[in-house]
Amino acid sequence: TMAPRKAVNKGKKKQTQEGVLPGLTSTGDFARFVEIIEERGWVDLARLADVINFDLVREFYANAMPLDDEDPVTFKTMVRGREIRFDRDTINDFLGQPSQLPPDTYCAFTRSIAQGNWDISALTQSLLRPGHQLIWNTQKTYPVRAKKDDLTIHSQLLLHFTLHNVMPRSHTSDGTMKALQFMYYMENNLEIDIARVIA
Repeated sequence: TMAPRKAVNKGKKKQTQEGVLPGLTSTGDFARFVEIIEERGWVDLARLADVINFDLVREFYANAMPLDDEDPVTFKTMVRGREIRFDRDTINDFLGQPSQLPPDTYCAFTRSIAQGNWDISALTQSLLRPGHQLIWNTQKTYPVRAKKDDLTIHSQLLLHFTLHNVMPRSHTSDGTMKALQFMYYMENNLEIDIARVIA
C-alpha cells in the first residue's frame, strides 16, 4: 500500500495579487499612500509575500521572546534549527537600508514615543474624519486610541499597513497612540527608523 499523500502547502497561504503595491496605483485615491511608501524606500515592506508559511511564523514568535520577563530580549530566534536575527541592523539590511541613521541613534519617532507627548490637535486634524475625536481613558486624562471608522480613508490605509507590516496586532479595529503617532510621522514625512520600529 502507498503512504498517504503529504500535505505540501500545510500552514501556507498563497497570495494571488501581483505588483509592487497590489491594487494600488500612483494616481487616484491611493496615490499619496504609494508616494509615501516609495519615497521612504519601504516598497519591499509593503509588497505582499507570495507564500506565507504560518507554521514558520508561529515558530519564529514562539522562540523570539524570553520565557522570563527578567531576561533581556536577544533579538535572535530559532526556526527549524536555524538562528534568525531580528535586530535593527539585520532588518535594515533586509529592507535595503532605508534608514541611514547610525545604529546607536534614535529617530524622531522613537524619541516621541519614549516621551509620550502627543500633539492631540495635529493627530486629530491629520488622521481623523471631521467631527471625530480620539478615545480617552476613563478618567479623561490622556488619549488611548482611535477607532478605525473614525479615521479618514487614507488614514485607514496607513493603519492597515502599520498594523500588518510594521507593528503586527491581532486586533486591528482601532489604532493605539503609538500606531497613530507612527501614521502621523509617515504622513508628514518626519524621521522614522523603520528597522528600529520593527525590531
